Amino acid sequence: MAITGFTLSDVSVCPKGFLSGHYRRLADDRPDSIQVDDRAGERYGVFAGMWRGLEGRINGHLRGGYGVDEEGNRVFIGKYIGRRGEFRGLIRGTWEPGSTDDEMASFRGQWASAGGRVEGLLGGETFAVEGSAGGFFTGRWTTLCDDEAEDTLQ
Repeated sequence: MAITGFTLSDVSVCPKGFLSGHYRRLADDRPDSIQVDDRAGERYGVFAGMWRGLEGRINGHLRGGYGVDEEGNRVFIGKYIGRRGEFRGLIRGTWEPGSTDDEMASFRGQWASAGGRVEGLLGGETFAVEGSAGGFFTGRWTTLCDDEAEDTLQ
């Protein structure tokens, strides 16, 4: 069980909310290369989850993969889709390792609209599930109009 909250000062015209979902590491014997922006990399795992507003309503879903790029940077990339499955935008950023190099502990990034304009930030933590090849994540997102919310995600 997890409880995530906000203060009354969070309620404003600047949209923000919560992320939650699960991630799964790929099997060690299944190398999976990825291509992002004409750069090769290695995918370590995948993630999927929900994108919620402050009031708890589901605004959409997100899914993607995480790994390392050709320069060894820990990166994630994914997409944000609306409740009816329509493409809404991209998410991308970096992650910090957990107890092993291919296990996530936290992530920070940005999200862009379907038109490619950076609209906001996101970040959170991951929690491994013992005996499983993955776990779950929880976090927050905000648009680029609330300096205080942005500071908490950087």
